[in-house]
Amino acid sequence: MPEPRRIPQTPAEWQLSEHLEAIARVLSHGARPPGWVYDSPLDFLQQHGQWFEPRPRPAHVALGGPKMCYGNSILAADIYALTYCEGWALLDLGDGGIPLEHAWCCDAEGRLIEVTTPEPWSAYLRYGNDPPEIGPLVPLAKNPPHWRT
Repeated sequence: MPEPRRIPQTPAEWQLSEHLEAIARVLSHGARPPGWVYDSPLDFLQQHGQWFEPRPRPAHVALGGPKMCYGNSILAADIYALTYCEGWALLDLGDGGIPLEHAWCCDAEGRLIEVTTPEPWSAYLRYGNDPPEIGPLVPLAKNPPHWRT
């Protein structure tokens, strides 16, 4: 996998970064608890997050059910041997975007694969670059009812 990109580059990435900075300021209240390294999860994300370039979903990867990004991404990671990714993404609605916590996948080359919405979102920022092993998902149906082919 290529070296993670830590600095926002596109207008959508800067917009997401600014939203997250504003939320982090509210969460941190300027006081880090004793022994804590980060003020909040968003403080960690801003320091160690990895940006992903939006791209079309490969045709061989099925689209999962709507509003089920975490489950869709876990299933897709298992079914297609992808990496599960979790963080924040910017959903573009035309006049600007809405930052939301979100999950997606990436392939062995570190390319983003959106498995919940037909089109990729405007910007994606993942927590870290080495997710913990989620382990075997047993039992796991290879074709759950909500999984569209």
